[in-house]
Amino acid sequence: MTLSPEVEVTRAVVLHETSTAITKLRESQNLAPLDDPIPGAPPNAFQMIRAILNEFSAPAGESHVRGLNRGQNLSE
Repeated sequence: MTLSPEVEVTRAVVLHETSTAITKLRESQNLAPLDDPIPGAPPNAFQMIRAILNEFSAPAGESHVRGLNRGQNLSE
């Protein structure tokens, strides 16, 4: 799936800010800053958020509004 440049940048910023917030929270609790689960373990919060973003990221030129493409208005 190809994402528009705007969506790619937004996605990267959201993932970075999420990672930073989780790291700060973990450090405030005296936990290791990063702690990826072992293979076969349930996903951690960051992995779940990343999966949600991947699920809802519209391909380039497409909108999440059914039948609406880039450049179209809702009233068209």
